[in-house]
Amino acid sequence: MEHSATQKRRKIGVAPSSGQAAHLSVSTAGGGDSFNSVLDTAGKLIAPDGSVWREVDLSTQRQEVGKRAAENVLKEVPGPTPHAKRYVTEDSVSSAWRLFFDNTILEHIRKCTEAEARRQLGDDSRWSLSLNELEAYIGLLYARGVSGAKNIPVLDLWSKDWGLAICKSTMSRNRFLEIARFIRFDVKSTRSARLQTDKFALFSYVWNRFIENCQAAYIPGAFITIDEQLFPSNTRCPFTQFMPAKPDKYGQKYWLAVDVEANYLVNGFPYLGKNDKRGCNERLSDFVVMKLMQPFLGKGRNVTTDNYFTSVELAKNLKQKKTSLLGTVNKARREIPREIKKVKYPLYDCKFYKNDDASLTVYQGKKNKHVILLSTMHSSIGIDGNPKKTPETVKDYNQTKCGVDIVDAMAKSNSVKASSRRWPVHSFYNTLDLAAINAYVVYKKLTTNSLSRKKFLRRLSEELTSENRKARNYIPDPDSELESDDSVDEPPGKRQACQLRRNCKTNHSVGKCKKRVCGKCSAKTLHVCVKCSEVAH
Repeated sequence: MEHSATQKRRKIGVAPSSGQAAHLSVSTAGGGDSFNSVLDTAGKLIAPDGSVWREVDLSTQRQEVGKRAAENVLKEVPGPTPHAKRYVTEDSVSSAWRLFFDNTILEHIRKCTEAEARRQLGDDSRWSLSLNELEAYIGLLYARGVSGAKNIPVLDLWSKDWGLAICKSTMSRNRFLEIARFIRFDVKSTRSARLQTDKFALFSYVWNRFIENCQAAYIPGAFITIDEQLFPSNTRCPFTQFMPAKPDKYGQKYWLAVDVEANYLVNGFPYLGKNDKRGCNERLSDFVVMKLMQPFLGKGRNVTTDNYFTSVELAKNLKQKKTSLLGTVNKARREIPREIKKVKYPLYDCKFYKNDDASLTVYQGKKNKHVILLSTMHSSIGIDGNPKKTPETVKDYNQTKCGVDIVDAMAKSNSVKASSRRWPVHSFYNTLDLAAINAYVVYKKLTTNSLSRKKFLRRLSEELTSENRKARNYIPDPDSELESDDSVDEPPGKRQACQLRRNCKTNHSVGKCKKRVCGKCSAKTLHVCVKCSEVAH
Protein backbone atom coordinates (compact mmCIF):
# COMPACT_ATOMS: atom_id res chain seq x y z
CA MET A 1 0.00 0.00 0.00
CA GLU A 2 1.35 3.41 -0.90
CA HIS A 3 1.98 5.82 1.95
CA SER A 4 1.45 9.58 1.77
CA ALA A 5 4.55 11.75 1.85
CA THR A 6 3.18 13.78 4.75
CA GLN A 7 1.52 12.12 7.68
CA LYS A 8 -1.93 13.50 8.43
CA ARG A 9 -2.84 14.52 11.96
CA ARG A 10 -5.32 12.08 13.49
CA LYS A 11 -7.98 12.95 16.03
CA ILE A 12 -9.23 10.57 18.68
CA GLY A 13 -12.76 11.27 19.96
CA VAL A 14 -14.64 9.44 22.69
CA ALA A 15 -18.40 9.62 23.25
CA PRO A 16 -18.76 8.26 26.81
CA SER A 17 -22.50 8.62 27.16
CA SER A 18 -23.76 6.35 29.92
CA GLY A 19 -27.21 5.98 28.36
CA GLN A 20 -25.95 5.18 24.89
CA ALA A 21 -23.52 2.68 23.50
CA ALA A 22 -19.96 3.95 23.90
CA HIS A 23 -17.99 4.42 20.66
CA LEU A 24 -14.29 4.89 20.05
CA SER A 25 -13.58 6.44 16.65
CA VAL A 26 -10.34 7.21 14.87
CA SER A 27 -10.50 9.44 11.79
CA THR A 28 -8.18 11.41 9.55
CA ALA A 29 -8.49 15.14 9.24
CA GLY A 30 -9.42 16.54 5.89
CA GLY A 31 -11.98 13.91 4.83
CA GLY A 32 -11.30 12.10 1.58
CA ASP A 33 -10.20 8.50 2.02
CA SER A 34 -11.32 8.02 5.61
CA PHE A 35 -9.66 5.54 7.95
CA ASN A 36 -12.55 5.33 10.43
CA SER A 37 -12.72 2.39 12.82
CA VAL A 38 -15.44 1.89 15.40
CA LEU A 39 -15.45 -0.25 18.52
CA ASP A 40 -18.81 -0.71 20.25
CA THR A 41 -19.78 -2.30 23.53
CA ALA A 42 -20.48 -5.62 21.77
CA GLY A 43 -16.76 -5.92 21.01
CA LYS A 44 -17.07 -5.15 17.31
CA LEU A 45 -14.45 -3.36 15.26
CA ILE A 46 -15.13 -1.68 11.93
CA ALA A 47 -12.11 -1.48 9.65
CA PRO A 48 -11.46 1.41 7.23
CA ASP A 49 -12.80 -0.65 4.30
CA GLY A 50 -16.05 -1.38 6.17
CA SER A 51 -15.18 -4.89 7.36
CA VAL A 52 -16.79 -5.72 10.72
CA TRP A 53 -14.80 -7.86 13.15
CA ARG A 54 -16.27 -9.37 16.30
CA GLU A 55 -14.02 -10.13 19.25
CA VAL A 56 -14.24 -13.65 20.68
CA ASP A 57 -13.59 -14.26 24.37
CA LEU A 58 -10.97 -16.99 24.39
CA SER A 59 -11.79 -18.02 27.96
CA THR A 60 -15.42 -18.83 27.12
CA GLN A 61 -15.17 -19.70 23.42
CA ARG A 62 -16.86 -22.88 22.31
CA GLN A 63 -14.74 -25.26 20.31
CA GLU A 64 -16.26 -26.08 16.93
CA VAL A 65 -17.73 -29.57 16.74
CA GLY A 66 -19.15 -31.61 13.86
CA LYS A 67 -17.87 -31.83 10.30
CA ARG A 68 -14.88 -29.80 9.19
CA ALA A 69 -15.28 -27.13 6.53
CA ALA A 70 -14.86 -28.22 2.92
CA GLU A 71 -11.76 -26.05 2.51
CA ASN A 72 -10.06 -28.00 5.32
CA VAL A 73 -10.64 -31.55 4.05
CA LEU A 74 -8.00 -32.89 1.62
CA LYS A 75 -9.63 -34.94 -1.13
CA GLU A 76 -6.45 -36.45 -2.63
CA VAL A 77 -3.83 -38.88 -1.38
CA PRO A 78 -0.49 -37.06 -1.35
CA GLY A 79 2.71 -38.60 -2.63
CA PRO A 80 4.32 -39.81 -5.88
CA THR A 81 1.91 -40.49 -8.73
CA PRO A 82 1.55 -43.85 -10.55
CA HIS A 83 3.56 -42.28 -13.37
CA ALA A 84 6.51 -41.78 -11.00
CA LYS A 85 6.14 -45.24 -9.47
CA ARG A 86 6.29 -46.81 -12.92
CA TYR A 87 9.70 -45.38 -13.84
CA VAL A 88 11.71 -44.94 -10.62
CA THR A 89 13.96 -47.85 -9.64
CA GLU A 90 16.09 -48.20 -6.53
CA ASP A 91 19.30 -49.06 -8.38
CA SER A 92 19.16 -45.88 -10.52
CA VAL A 93 18.86 -42.40 -9.04
CA SER A 94 18.88 -40.93 -12.53
CA SER A 95 15.51 -42.62 -13.17
CA ALA A 96 13.99 -40.14 -10.70
CA TRP A 97 15.84 -37.20 -12.27
CA ARG A 98 14.58 -38.12 -15.75
CA LEU A 99 11.01 -37.64 -14.55
CA PHE A 100 11.74 -33.91 -14.57
CA PHE A 101 14.38 -33.61 -17.31
CA ASP A 102 12.82 -36.00 -19.75
CA ASN A 103 13.91 -36.77 -23.31
CA THR A 104 11.64 -34.03 -24.64
CA ILE A 105 13.60 -31.36 -22.79
CA LEU A 106 16.99 -32.89 -23.55
CA GLU A 107 16.20 -33.31 -27.24
CA HIS A 108 14.99 -29.70 -27.44
CA ILE A 109 18.22 -28.43 -25.84
CA ARG A 110 20.32 -30.66 -28.13
CA LYS A 111 18.67 -29.37 -31.30
CA CYS A 112 18.90 -25.73 -30.22
CA THR A 113 22.56 -26.14 -29.27
CA GLU A 114 23.46 -27.81 -32.57
CA ALA A 115 21.65 -25.11 -34.53
CA GLU A 116 23.51 -22.35 -32.69
CA ALA A 117 26.91 -24.04 -33.10
CA ARG A 118 26.43 -24.51 -36.84
CA ARG A 119 25.21 -20.94 -37.20
CA GLN A 120 28.30 -19.54 -35.48
CA LEU A 121 30.76 -21.86 -37.19
CA GLY A 122 29.17 -21.47 -40.61
CA ASP A 123 29.01 -25.23 -41.15
CA ASP A 124 25.71 -27.11 -41.43
CA SER A 125 27.06 -30.55 -40.70
CA ARG A 126 30.42 -30.54 -38.93
CA TRP A 127 29.39 -29.86 -35.30
CA SER A 128 27.00 -32.27 -33.59
CA LEU A 129 25.92 -33.13 -30.05
CA SER A 130 24.54 -36.45 -28.83
CA LEU A 131 22.14 -36.94 -25.92
CA ASN A 132 24.82 -38.90 -24.06
CA GLU A 133 27.20 -35.95 -24.34
CA LEU A 134 24.51 -33.53 -23.17
CA GLU A 135 23.72 -35.71 -20.17
CA ALA A 136 27.45 -36.00 -19.46
CA TYR A 137 27.76 -32.22 -19.56
CA ILE A 138 24.88 -31.88 -17.07
CA GLY A 139 26.45 -34.61 -14.92
CA LEU A 140 29.70 -32.62 -14.74
CA LEU A 141 27.71 -29.55 -13.65
CA TYR A 142 26.25 -31.56 -10.78
CA ALA A 143 29.70 -32.93 -9.93
CA ARG A 144 31.12 -29.43 -9.80
CA GLY A 145 28.29 -28.27 -7.53
CA VAL A 146 28.36 -31.15 -5.06
CA SER A 147 32.18 -30.93 -4.83
CA GLY A 148 32.04 -27.24 -3.93
CA ALA A 149 34.08 -26.40 -7.04
CA LYS A 150 31.70 -23.88 -8.60
CA ASN A 151 34.19 -21.05 -7.95
CA ILE A 152 37.14 -22.98 -9.37
CA PRO A 153 37.98 -21.98 -12.97
CA VAL A 154 36.86 -24.51 -15.54
CA LEU A 155 40.42 -24.92 -16.83
CA ASP A 156 41.54 -26.08 -13.38
CA LEU A 157 38.90 -28.81 -13.12
CA TRP A 158 40.98 -30.95 -15.48
CA SER A 159 44.22 -30.39 -13.56
CA LYS A 160 45.93 -33.43 -12.08
CA ASP A 161 46.54 -31.73 -8.73
CA TRP A 162 43.43 -29.56 -8.34
CA GLY A 163 40.86 -31.02 -10.70
CA LEU A 164 38.09 -33.63 -10.45
CA ALA A 165 38.81 -37.15 -11.72
CA ILE A 166 35.31 -37.49 -13.13
CA CYS A 167 35.89 -34.50 -15.41
CA LYS A 168 38.96 -35.96 -17.10
CA SER A 169 37.31 -39.35 -17.59
CA THR A 170 34.06 -37.95 -19.02
CA MET A 171 35.10 -35.51 -21.73
CA SER A 172 37.94 -33.21 -22.73
CA ARG A 173 38.09 -29.65 -21.58
CA ASN A 174 37.78 -28.44 -25.15
CA ARG A 175 34.53 -30.33 -25.58
CA PHE A 176 33.11 -29.11 -22.26
CA LEU A 177 33.92 -25.51 -23.15
CA GLU A 178 32.41 -25.95 -26.61
CA ILE A 179 29.11 -27.19 -25.20
CA ALA A 180 29.08 -24.38 -22.62
CA ARG A 181 29.70 -21.86 -25.40
CA PHE A 182 27.00 -23.07 -27.77
CA ILE A 183 24.30 -24.33 -25.40
CA ARG A 184 20.93 -22.74 -26.18
CA PHE A 185 17.32 -23.33 -25.16
CA ASP A 186 15.36 -21.80 -28.03
CA VAL A 187 15.51 -21.41 -31.81
CA LYS A 188 16.99 -18.06 -32.73
CA SER A 189 15.14 -17.76 -36.05
CA THR A 190 11.78 -17.42 -34.25
CA ARG A 191 13.03 -15.60 -31.17
CA SER A 192 12.13 -12.02 -32.11
CA ALA A 193 8.47 -12.88 -32.68
CA ARG A 194 8.19 -14.76 -29.38
CA LEU A 195 9.88 -11.98 -27.41
CA GLN A 196 7.03 -9.65 -28.35
CA THR A 197 4.70 -11.58 -26.03
CA ASP A 198 7.10 -13.39 -23.69
CA LYS A 199 10.20 -11.86 -22.07
CA PHE A 200 11.15 -15.34 -20.91
CA ALA A 201 11.05 -16.75 -24.46
CA LEU A 202 14.73 -17.75 -24.45
CA PHE A 203 14.02 -20.35 -21.76
CA SER A 204 10.24 -20.59 -21.40
CA TYR A 205 9.86 -23.94 -23.23
CA VAL A 206 12.26 -25.76 -20.88
CA TRP A 207 10.82 -24.14 -17.75
CA ASN A 208 7.18 -24.81 -18.65
CA ARG A 209 7.93 -28.43 -19.52
CA PHE A 210 9.82 -28.83 -16.25
CA ILE A 211 6.86 -27.51 -14.22
CA GLU A 212 4.48 -29.85 -16.07
CA ASN A 213 6.74 -32.78 -15.15
CA CYS A 214 6.83 -31.68 -11.50
CA GLN A 215 3.04 -31.73 -11.30
CA ALA A 216 2.80 -35.06 -13.13
CA ALA A 217 5.19 -36.84 -10.73
CA TYR A 218 3.85 -35.83 -7.31
CA ILE A 219 0.55 -34.95 -5.58
CA PRO A 220 1.11 -32.30 -2.87
CA GLY A 221 -0.19 -32.65 0.65
CA ALA A 222 -2.60 -30.49 2.63
CA PHE A 223 -0.23 -27.55 3.16
CA ILE A 224 1.43 -25.49 0.41
CA THR A 225 3.71 -22.50 0.97
CA ILE A 226 3.95 -19.65 -1.53
CA ASP A 227 6.87 -17.24 -1.49
CA GLU A 228 9.54 -15.70 -3.70
CA GLN A 229 12.98 -16.98 -4.66
CA LEU A 230 15.83 -14.74 -5.81
CA PHE A 231 18.36 -16.63 -7.93
CA PRO A 232 21.54 -14.51 -7.88
CA SER A 233 22.45 -13.21 -11.33
CA ASN A 234 24.25 -10.10 -12.55
CA THR A 235 23.81 -10.74 -16.26
CA ARG A 236 22.15 -8.32 -18.67
CA CYS A 237 18.54 -9.36 -18.31
CA PRO A 238 15.30 -7.42 -19.00
CA PHE A 239 13.70 -8.60 -15.75
CA THR A 240 16.57 -8.54 -13.24
CA GLN A 241 15.28 -7.57 -9.79
CA PHE A 242 16.99 -5.59 -7.03
CA MET A 243 15.98 -6.76 -3.55
CA PRO A 244 18.05 -5.05 -0.84
CA ALA A 245 16.72 -7.33 1.91
CA LYS A 246 18.17 -10.42 0.20
CA PRO A 247 21.82 -11.46 0.68
CA ASP A 248 22.53 -11.45 -3.07
CA LYS A 249 20.64 -8.20 -3.88
CA TYR A 250 20.40 -8.77 -7.67
CA GLY A 251 18.96 -11.71 -9.55
CA GLN A 252 16.07 -13.44 -11.26
CA LYS A 253 12.93 -13.56 -9.13
CA TYR A 254 10.68 -16.61 -9.17
CA TRP A 255 7.31 -17.15 -7.50
CA LEU A 256 7.32 -20.70 -6.10
CA ALA A 257 4.73 -23.01 -4.53
CA VAL A 258 6.20 -25.79 -2.38
CA ASP A 259 4.65 -28.75 -0.60
CA VAL A 260 5.46 -28.23 3.08
CA GLU A 261 5.71 -31.83 4.19
CA ALA A 262 8.09 -33.07 1.47
CA ASN A 263 9.77 -29.77 0.46
CA TYR A 264 8.76 -30.52 -3.12
CA LEU A 265 8.35 -27.83 -5.77
CA VAL A 266 4.82 -28.11 -7.24
CA ASN A 267 4.54 -24.90 -9.27
CA GLY A 268 6.41 -21.73 -10.15
CA PHE A 269 6.97 -19.02 -12.71
CA PRO A 270 9.41 -16.11 -13.12
CA TYR A 271 8.55 -12.50 -12.35
CA LEU A 272 8.95 -10.60 -15.63
CA GLY A 273 7.70 -7.17 -14.59
CA LYS A 274 4.32 -5.77 -15.54
CA ASN A 275 1.98 -8.48 -16.77
CA ASP A 276 -0.76 -7.48 -19.22
CA LYS A 277 -2.68 -10.68 -18.41
CA ARG A 278 -3.38 -9.43 -14.88
CA GLY A 279 -6.60 -7.51 -14.34
CA CYS A 280 -6.46 -3.75 -13.87
CA ASN A 281 -7.90 -3.90 -10.34
CA GLU A 282 -6.17 -7.15 -9.34
CA ARG A 283 -3.28 -6.99 -6.91
CA LEU A 284 -0.07 -8.62 -8.03
CA SER A 285 0.00 -10.67 -4.82
CA ASP A 286 -3.52 -12.04 -5.43
CA PHE A 287 -2.67 -12.81 -9.06
CA VAL A 288 0.46 -14.75 -8.06
CA VAL A 289 -1.29 -16.89 -5.43
CA MET A 290 -4.28 -17.72 -7.64
CA LYS A 291 -2.04 -18.64 -10.58
CA LEU A 292 0.25 -20.85 -8.52
CA MET A 293 -2.68 -22.59 -6.82
CA GLN A 294 -4.76 -23.04 -9.99
CA PRO A 295 -3.90 -26.77 -10.43
CA PHE A 296 -4.65 -27.52 -6.76
CA LEU A 297 -7.87 -25.60 -6.05
CA GLY A 298 -11.03 -27.33 -4.91
CA LYS A 299 -9.13 -30.13 -3.13
CA GLY A 300 -9.25 -28.90 0.49
CA ARG A 301 -5.68 -27.62 0.77
CA ASN A 302 -4.31 -24.73 2.82
CA VAL A 303 -2.02 -21.97 1.53
CA THR A 304 0.49 -20.31 3.84
CA THR A 305 1.74 -16.87 2.83
CA ASP A 306 3.58 -13.91 4.34
CA ASN A 307 2.27 -10.37 4.77
CA TYR A 308 3.00 -9.43 1.14
CA PHE A 309 0.32 -11.79 -0.14
CA THR A 310 -2.24 -12.13 2.67
CA SER A 311 -5.48 -10.17 2.36
CA VAL A 312 -9.18 -10.66 3.08
CA GLU A 313 -10.00 -10.44 -0.62
CA LEU A 314 -7.58 -13.26 -1.39
CA ALA A 315 -9.01 -15.31 1.49
CA LYS A 316 -12.53 -14.90 0.05
CA ASN A 317 -11.45 -15.96 -3.43
CA LEU A 318 -9.65 -19.04 -2.13
CA LYS A 319 -12.52 -19.99 0.16
CA GLN A 320 -14.88 -19.99 -2.81
CA LYS A 321 -12.49 -22.51 -4.41
CA LYS A 322 -12.53 -24.71 -1.27
CA THR A 323 -9.02 -23.70 -0.27
CA SER A 324 -8.08 -22.11 3.05
CA LEU A 325 -5.51 -19.39 3.75
CA LEU A 326 -3.20 -18.75 6.69
CA GLY A 327 -0.71 -15.91 6.81
CA THR A 328 0.59 -12.82 8.52
CA VAL A 329 -1.10 -9.55 7.56
CA ASN A 330 0.46 -6.19 6.77
CA LYS A 331 -0.87 -3.73 9.34
CA ALA A 332 -1.27 -1.09 6.63
CA ARG A 333 -4.07 -3.00 4.90
CA ARG A 334 -7.45 -1.29 5.09
CA GLU A 335 -9.28 -4.42 6.25
CA ILE A 336 -7.39 -4.28 9.56
CA PRO A 337 -9.08 -2.10 12.23
CA ARG A 338 -6.99 0.79 13.47
CA GLU A 339 -7.48 -0.15 17.12
CA ILE A 340 -5.61 -3.39 16.59
CA LYS A 341 -2.58 -1.44 15.39
CA LYS A 342 -2.68 1.25 18.10
CA VAL A 343 -3.44 -0.75 21.25
CA LYS A 344 -0.48 -1.92 23.35
CA TYR A 345 -1.11 -5.44 24.56
CA PRO A 346 0.52 -7.17 27.56
CA LEU A 347 3.35 -9.56 26.72
CA TYR A 348 2.08 -12.93 25.44
CA ASP A 349 -1.47 -11.62 25.28
CA CYS A 350 -3.76 -12.90 22.50
CA LYS A 351 -6.92 -11.46 20.95
CA PHE A 352 -9.17 -13.33 18.52
CA TYR A 353 -11.58 -11.69 16.06
CA LYS A 354 -13.99 -13.20 13.54
CA ASN A 355 -16.23 -12.14 10.70
CA ASP A 356 -18.20 -14.01 8.05
CA ASP A 357 -15.13 -14.66 5.88
CA ALA A 358 -12.09 -15.14 8.11
CA SER A 359 -10.57 -14.82 11.56
CA LEU A 360 -7.84 -12.55 12.97
CA THR A 361 -5.36 -13.53 15.65
CA VAL A 362 -3.45 -10.73 17.40
CA TYR A 363 -0.54 -12.06 19.47
CA GLN A 364 1.99 -10.03 21.45
CA GLY A 365 4.95 -12.33 20.95
CA LYS A 366 7.58 -9.66 21.71
CA LYS A 367 7.64 -6.73 24.08
CA ASN A 368 7.33 -4.02 21.43
CA LYS A 369 5.82 -5.97 18.56
CA HIS A 370 2.60 -7.88 17.99
CA VAL A 371 1.81 -10.07 15.01
CA ILE A 372 -1.51 -10.26 13.15
CA LEU A 373 -2.52 -13.48 11.41
CA LEU A 374 -5.47 -13.94 9.08
CA SER A 375 -6.93 -17.41 8.68
CA THR A 376 -9.86 -19.15 7.05
CA MET A 377 -8.64 -22.46 8.46
CA HIS A 378 -9.39 -21.64 12.11
CA SER A 379 -12.90 -20.84 13.32
CA SER A 380 -11.70 -21.24 16.92
CA ILE A 381 -8.26 -21.49 18.46
CA GLY A 382 -6.63 -23.10 21.44
CA ILE A 383 -3.92 -21.60 23.65
CA ASP A 384 -0.79 -23.55 24.47
CA GLY A 385 -0.09 -24.19 28.12
CA ASN A 386 3.53 -23.00 27.93
CA PRO A 387 4.57 -19.68 29.51
CA LYS A 388 4.35 -17.88 26.16
CA LYS A 389 0.70 -18.95 25.71
CA THR A 390 1.20 -19.53 21.99
CA PRO A 391 -2.11 -19.60 20.08
CA GLU A 392 -2.89 -22.42 17.66
CA THR A 393 -2.77 -20.16 14.61
CA VAL A 394 0.77 -19.02 15.40
CA LYS A 395 1.98 -22.60 15.83
CA ASP A 396 0.37 -23.72 12.57
CA TYR A 397 1.91 -20.76 10.74
CA ASN A 398 5.38 -21.48 12.12
CA GLN A 399 5.12 -25.12 11.00
CA THR A 400 3.98 -24.35 7.44
CA LYS A 401 5.69 -21.08 6.47
CA CYS A 402 9.18 -22.30 5.52
CA GLY A 403 8.60 -24.52 2.49
CA VAL A 404 10.08 -22.17 -0.12
CA ASP A 405 12.87 -21.03 2.20
CA ILE A 406 13.99 -24.64 2.78
CA VAL A 407 13.98 -25.46 -0.93
CA ASP A 408 15.94 -22.29 -1.70
CA ALA A 409 18.52 -23.15 0.97
CA MET A 410 18.86 -26.70 -0.34
CA ALA A 411 19.39 -25.43 -3.88
CA LYS A 412 22.11 -23.00 -2.80
CA SER A 413 23.99 -25.54 -0.68
CA ASN A 414 25.06 -27.64 -3.69
CA SER A 415 24.19 -25.35 -6.59
CA VAL A 416 25.51 -25.96 -10.09
CA LYS A 417 25.60 -22.19 -10.63
CA ALA A 418 28.75 -20.77 -12.20
CA SER A 419 29.68 -17.52 -13.86
CA SER A 420 28.04 -16.79 -17.20
CA ARG A 421 27.17 -13.70 -19.23
CA ARG A 422 23.87 -15.13 -20.51
CA TRP A 423 20.76 -15.08 -18.32
CA PRO A 424 19.18 -18.21 -19.93
CA VAL A 425 22.17 -20.20 -18.69
CA HIS A 426 21.49 -18.98 -15.14
CA SER A 427 17.84 -20.00 -15.55
CA PHE A 428 19.12 -23.40 -16.67
CA TYR A 429 21.28 -23.68 -13.54
CA ASN A 430 18.32 -22.86 -11.30
CA THR A 431 16.14 -25.44 -13.05
CA LEU A 432 18.83 -28.11 -12.60
CA ASP A 433 19.03 -27.34 -8.87
CA LEU A 434 15.26 -27.57 -8.42
CA ALA A 435 15.04 -30.73 -10.52
CA ALA A 436 17.66 -32.44 -8.34
CA ILE A 437 15.68 -31.56 -5.19
CA ASN A 438 12.43 -32.94 -6.58
CA ALA A 439 14.20 -36.06 -7.85
CA TYR A 440 15.66 -36.65 -4.40
CA VAL A 441 12.22 -36.33 -2.76
CA VAL A 442 10.58 -38.77 -5.18
CA TYR A 443 13.46 -41.25 -4.95
CA LYS A 444 13.33 -41.27 -1.13
CA LYS A 445 9.55 -41.72 -1.16
CA LEU A 446 9.62 -44.69 -3.56
CA THR A 447 12.70 -46.58 -2.35
CA THR A 448 14.11 -47.84 0.92
CA ASN A 449 17.56 -46.41 0.20
CA SER A 450 18.70 -44.01 2.94
CA LEU A 451 21.00 -41.90 0.77
CA SER A 452 21.96 -38.45 1.94
CA ARG A 453 21.32 -35.67 -0.53
CA LYS A 454 25.04 -35.19 -1.20
CA LYS A 455 25.52 -38.89 -1.98
CA PHE A 456 22.42 -38.75 -4.17
CA LEU A 457 23.95 -35.93 -6.23
CA ARG A 458 27.23 -37.79 -6.56
CA ARG A 459 25.51 -40.92 -7.79
CA LEU A 460 23.41 -38.84 -10.15
CA SER A 461 26.55 -37.29 -11.60
CA GLU A 462 28.17 -40.70 -12.05
CA GLU A 463 25.12 -42.17 -13.77
CA LEU A 464 24.66 -39.23 -16.14
CA THR A 465 28.30 -39.42 -17.23
CA SER A 466 28.63 -43.22 -17.33
CA GLU A 467 27.67 -43.72 -20.98
CA ASN A 468 30.06 -41.07 -22.20
CA ARG A 469 32.89 -42.47 -20.10
CA LYS A 470 32.32 -45.94 -21.57
CA ALA A 471 32.28 -44.54 -25.09
CA ARG A 472 35.59 -42.75 -24.58
CA ASN A 473 37.32 -45.79 -23.02
CA TYR A 474 39.47 -43.34 -21.08
CA ILE A 475 42.83 -44.56 -19.69
CA PRO A 476 44.63 -41.98 -17.53
CA ASP A 477 48.33 -41.32 -17.98
CA PRO A 478 49.99 -41.16 -14.55
CA ASP A 479 53.12 -39.41 -15.89
CA SER A 480 51.45 -36.36 -17.38
CA GLU A 481 49.60 -33.62 -15.55
CA LEU A 482 47.31 -32.92 -18.49
CA GLU A 483 46.72 -35.47 -21.22
CA SER A 484 46.99 -34.26 -24.78
CA ASP A 485 43.32 -35.00 -25.47
CA ASP A 486 42.32 -33.04 -22.36
CA SER A 487 44.50 -30.03 -22.93
CA VAL A 488 43.37 -26.69 -24.23
CA ASP A 489 45.30 -25.29 -27.17
CA GLU A 490 47.56 -22.47 -26.06
CA PRO A 491 47.03 -19.13 -27.75
CA PRO A 492 49.46 -18.53 -30.65
CA GLY A 493 51.27 -15.70 -28.91
CA LYS A 494 54.56 -14.41 -30.26
CA ARG A 495 56.42 -16.40 -32.90
CA GLN A 496 59.81 -17.68 -31.76
CA ALA A 497 62.89 -18.91 -33.56
CA CYS A 498 63.05 -22.58 -34.54
CA GLN A 499 65.41 -24.57 -32.28
CA LEU A 500 66.87 -26.43 -35.30
CA ARG A 501 67.26 -23.56 -37.74
CA ARG A 502 67.63 -20.05 -36.37
CA ASN A 503 66.65 -18.42 -39.64
CA CYS A 504 62.92 -19.30 -39.34
CA LYS A 505 60.21 -18.68 -36.74
CA THR A 506 57.20 -20.74 -35.69
CA ASN A 507 54.37 -21.07 -33.15
CA HIS A 508 54.55 -24.87 -33.18
CA SER A 509 56.05 -26.52 -30.07
CA VAL A 510 56.86 -30.20 -29.44
CA GLY A 511 57.77 -32.41 -26.53
CA LYS A 512 57.27 -31.92 -22.84
CA CYS A 513 59.82 -29.11 -22.87
CA LYS A 514 57.75 -27.20 -25.47
CA LYS A 515 60.70 -26.54 -27.74
CA ARG A 516 59.91 -24.59 -30.92
CA VAL A 517 60.34 -26.66 -34.07
CA CYS A 518 58.94 -25.50 -37.38
CA GLY A 519 57.02 -27.76 -39.72
CA LYS A 520 59.67 -27.75 -42.42
CA CYS A 521 62.36 -29.09 -40.10
CA SER A 522 60.18 -31.80 -38.57
CA ALA A 523 58.92 -32.89 -41.99
CA LYS A 524 62.39 -33.51 -43.47
CA THR A 525 63.80 -35.81 -40.82
CA LEU A 526 63.19 -37.07 -37.28
CA HIS A 527 64.82 -35.16 -34.43
CA VAL A 528 65.07 -36.43 -30.84
CA CYS A 529 65.02 -33.91 -28.00
CA VAL A 530 67.91 -34.43 -25.57
CA LYS A 531 65.97 -33.24 -22.49
CA CYS A 532 62.66 -35.08 -22.83
CA SER A 533 63.74 -37.79 -25.31
CA GLU A 534 60.71 -37.14 -27.52
CA VAL A 535 60.66 -37.22 -31.29
CA ALA A 536 59.68 -34.02 -33.07
CA HIS A 537 57.07 -34.82 -35.71
